[in-house]
Amino acid sequence: MSQYITAIVAQYPDTLKCKVNVGERHRIRRIDGQIRRGSLWVAPRKAYDYNVIVTGEVAERMCNFLQTNFGDGLEEQPKGRWKWWKMNTGEVARVIQHFGGCDL
Repeated sequence: MSQYITAIVAQYPDTLKCKVNVGERHRIRRIDGQIRRGSLWVAPRKAYDYNVIVTGEVAERMCNFLQTNFGDGLEEQPKGRWKWWKMNTGEVARVIQHFGGCDL
């Protein structure tokens, strides 16, 4: 699964950077200066394909896209900071492509 996410991020070398953390959680950040804080997190799950979590400025700018295309999200952490969505492989690709290919 890790190679799949990394391959999608590699399509946007001037915009996105990916780091794989413990448990194969992928932290995807914008490196073009449009977003200073926050990340798109993609975490593989056994029962379904992935959890997608947006934090910081990424959440502010991408929540409308995510809610319009994938529903309201499943849960929020305390203080309403993070929502997460269950997604399959194709949906994750679509989110990463939107994150890397558009002006946020």
